[in-house]
Amino acid sequence: MVKIGYGERWAQGKIIQWLNEVIKQGKFPFECAEQEIEIKTTKGRRRYSDIVVWYKKPSEIACIIELKQPVVDVYNEVLVNEALEKSVWAGVPFFATWNLNKFILWETFRPGTSLLDRRLQYWDVLDIKYISELERYEKRIKEFLHDFLSTLARYYKEKIIRAKELTVPKIYEIQAIPKLYPDEILVHRIKTAVDSIYIPISEWVCSSNIYF
Repeated sequence: MVKIGYGERWAQGKIIQWLNEVIKQGKFPFECAEQEIEIKTTKGRRRYSDIVVWYKKPSEIACIIELKQPVVDVYNEVLVNEALEKSVWAGVPFFATWNLNKFILWETFRPGTSLLDRRLQYWDVLDIKYISELERYEKRIKEFLHDFLSTLARYYKEKIIRAKELTVPKIYEIQAIPKLYPDEILVHRIKTAVDSIYIPISEWVCSSNIYF
């Protein structure tokens, strides 16, 4: 018997579709969203971003989004560093890590700050275990995407557009972009860590027919 599955590529396709619908309906300054855009490193290596939000094609990307399954911690060091590297190589000012449940928007670079200090905003989007549940929450996800794009547009204007209007651009000196406070970060990290442990354990318990 053939088994039908739903993976990250399927989820990317759905999110891309909804993102573009929200961009068009909301009249945001972004051109469109696309997936699997190739990014070449200085050493000639190729990397592919899960989702990109274009400010203006073919050279100005506003944000790269790395999309993972709910079991992946959005603070996972490998995930965050890979997203950061792609953003640095492509010259993208913002990136995000998203496991469908939790979404974090990061600033790629700001002088004198650590990566952890460049976490800009956190959203609790859904509370699901499986990617296959995604379609049930189209309305909720679109509402979140509208909020995310509004936030991204505001940050992008502050960091990039206003800087270009200056006679002598000072991209990183005009910022008033906020960051998450340490206590907020701690709460978010605990929540994502619990989810990443709880989901696989609950699946194992259910599949093993263990009852308490």
